[in-house]
Order: sequence, then structure tokens, then C-alpha cells
Amino acid sequence: MVTNKGSSVAFLSVECEDFCNVGEGIVISMWVKLDKSQGKKIRSALSVKCFLPENRNAYTELSSVPVSTDRWTLLSGWYYHGPDTVRPVSFKIGIAPGCTLLVDDLVMTRSSIRQPEDNRSPLLVAGANVVEDGKPFVLNGMNLPCYSDEENDDTQHEMSLVTEEDYRDIAAAGFNCVRLCLWHKAFRENGGWEWLKIHCLWAKRNNLRLILDMHSPPGGYQGNEYKGKFWKSPEMQQELVDFWVKAAFVFKNDPVVAAFDIMNEPKPPKEHDWLAYAARSLEAIREAGWNRPVIIETSMGQEVDGWSTKHEKFADRGVIYNYHFYTPWSFIYSGKSSYGSPCTDYGQRILDAAFIRDNLEETLLAFARKNQVPVNIGEFGVSAKALAVGGDRWLSDILLIMNENAVGRQYWCWHRYGDFAIESGWHRQSPPNRRDAVLGVLKDTQPRREDGKQDAGGKTLPLTR
Repeated sequence: MVTNKGSSVAFLSVECEDFCNVGEGIVISMWVKLDKSQGKKIRSALSVKCFLPENRNAYTELSSVPVSTDRWTLLSGWYYHGPDTVRPVSFKIGIAPGCTLLVDDLVMTRSSIRQPEDNRSPLLVAGANVVEDGKPFVLNGMNLPCYSDEENDDTQHEMSLVTEEDYRDIAAAGFNCVRLCLWHKAFRENGGWEWLKIHCLWAKRNNLRLILDMHSPPGGYQGNEYKGKFWKSPEMQQELVDFWVKAAFVFKNDPVVAAFDIMNEPKPPKEHDWLAYAARSLEAIREAGWNRPVIIETSMGQEVDGWSTKHEKFADRGVIYNYHFYTPWSFIYSGKSSYGSPCTDYGQRILDAAFIRDNLEETLLAFARKNQVPVNIGEFGVSAKALAVGGDRWLSDILLIMNENAVGRQYWCWHRYGDFAIESGWHRQSPPNRRDAVLGVLKDTQPRREDGKQDAGGKTLPLTR
């Protein structure tokens, strides 16, 4: 507990001499709250003292969050000690005038911590299944966003919104993997590889696998509204290929990484442009020594929705074919129709399990069955509006269909994006505004073995499509 009795901002200093060497990084996190006697809201900032180009020491802000009396709020930041900066002398937590700030659970994790031994077998693709030690393994997990939709945003705060507590909670809920949503900008300028070491550490400690998903590639996040330069820039395209080549070299002997997801929701001029680029990236990844799963998504510019039977499969036998399922969007995002009632944008067809099954059949399952390849739904979920009109039933039905067909899946998302998140709200708070109804459905409909028992490790006996 620290009180600022002055008329200007005061600072609590956290000294960390000799804690972070050149080429290393630190995630620093703590929970902060105003004393109950104060009924106002203020912001608290986290800064680090570092070397600036004009040859002087100054504090650079890593994060700023609103703080109140009713909830603890996560204040966190990422600091990378690059070759052009001096050793950080201290971190500072700003305290507004006349306020008493409570600080708890301060944790500093540096990238140089020795990785724990990981004796798990790597995941491989064998025919229509992802396997571990020859036994089918259904990737069942959560998306963890660590990027920004805006390319001009600063990386230092965005990279620190996840802590080991998230990995512990995801594992405790019975999931076996995390789809870690990456921002290429962080690897270009702010020690992303060192940051990724920390996430590998957290995943190993909690017996989780990582899917490395390039969610925001060079040129920025793509998706339906994308108008950026990636598809016109050979330099940006090569930069992403180079990223995956380095990832292949770094992780080829590390079983914690389940798969590479080359690009999230690409929006090329034509579907062919994406498929050709994916094939080129895949070839480079294999040449770099990665012999494990590579996830290739359908693009947002395809002429045919999803992986239909009109698509040709890749010659590479290690591909997992990926699709995002938010159908129907008018229900999933806006809740414009109720589950079990006619759907507003599909010719008044009843929205039910048969509707979901037919759509998955057209966009993924028929392709998987025809080509005997593994498939994955990298994003699916329901917003709060959909949850109010039967979204939990939609979620339960799609999960049961996935289980019947051995479809891997990662829910969108664990935190941050309030419309869909398990822990809603842009800022992390404790106790969280958690959607336990969603989490309950996800836990109750996890993959089960033939004996009917839930398998928290994600392994299942062979399933036929």
C-alpha cells in the first residue's frame, strides 16, 4: 500500500539491477487497486528507465490502465533490453495525487529462465488425424490475443496482456492447447523471440501446447476489410516467409509447439494468390527442418466458402486444414434471431443442430472426408448478444458435431475482446467478468474417449469420418 499525499504524481520504484542482460526481456505484472476510502477512478502507469537516442536516461511508459476501488486491475508491460539500450535501472508505478494505491502479486519473468524439460512427444499428422505417439490427439484450446488491429499501436503493452495465470486457468479448465495470436511487428522491433520464450515456459509448466498463429502479419491485420499493401509487397511477403523459416529452426526440436498457422484470415486479391503463397511458405518451412503440422486457413477472398470439395489438397501430408466458423454471423455477433427459430439471413431456415451440421459439411467435413486430412476450426464463439438468445445451445451443438468428426478447435477468445471473451473487458480485472455459462459448455462438451470419460489431455481413440 502506497499513499501519495502530494499535489503531483508520485512513483513507486521497483529496482531490478543486473536482472536483464542485453538480448533478454522481462514481462512485469502486478495487480493494482485504489483504497476503498476513495470513490474516484484514476489511471496508474507503468514505466521503465532506459537509454534514449539523445544519450540520456529517461522513463518510457509501458502501460497505463484505469484503476478503481471495486476491482483489482492488471498493470503489466514488456521490456526488451536491446543492443541500443542500457540495463534498466528501475520500473516505476505512477500514483495520482491524493491516492492510496494497493499493489499485489508483483511478478517479473525474464526470458533467460531455463526452459523446463519437455518429455512429451511432438504432434504429427498421420493420415486424417493429428497424433501423439501414434494415437489421435484433438487440439482443443483457446485463443490468446497478443496483437493489435492497429499497426501503429505500441507493442510493449499489447505483448504483456497475458500472464502465467491465464495458462494455469486454461489448463485447469481441461484444454490442451493455446492458439497464441502473434503480431509480426513485435518480432521486428521489440524482442518478440525472447517474449515467445516466456510463453513457451508458461505452456510447458502447465502441460499445454502452442499453436503459433501469425494474426497480424507484415502490413497489419488482414480480414474482410483489409486494404493494406501485403499482397502488393514482395518485401512484406518475404519477411513473413523468413519469420516462419526462423521459427522452424528455433522450434524444430521443441514439442511445446503443436503447429504453425501461417496467416490468420488472409485477404488476397484472389484465392489463388493465397494458395500459391501458402505453398511457397510451406516449402520454405519444410526446407528449414520443420516436419510437424502446418495449419493453412481458407482466405477471406475465396470464391468458395471454406474448404469445399472443389479445393485440391496440398501435396504436403503434414497440413491441417483450418476454417473459422461464426455461422450465421447475424446470430453470432448481433443476436438478431434466436436459436431454434428461423434465421434472418438464411432464407428463414431454422437455426439448429441440423443447420450447423449442414454448413460444416459444406465448408469443412466433406473436404476432410474426401481427402482424409485433419481439419481444425481455429476460431468459433458466441457474443454476449447471442448468448442471451440461445448461444449456449449453438455452442453445445457445434462442439458435439466437432467431437463426432474429430475436428480440432480453439475458442475465440479467452480475454480482451469483450463481445466474445470468456473474461470480458479490455482491461484485465480480478475478480473477472467471466462468462461461466460459456466456459461450462466448453468444459462439458470436451472430447471424450470411447469409455465415456473426459480426457483432459486431449487424446482420443480413433474416430472415423
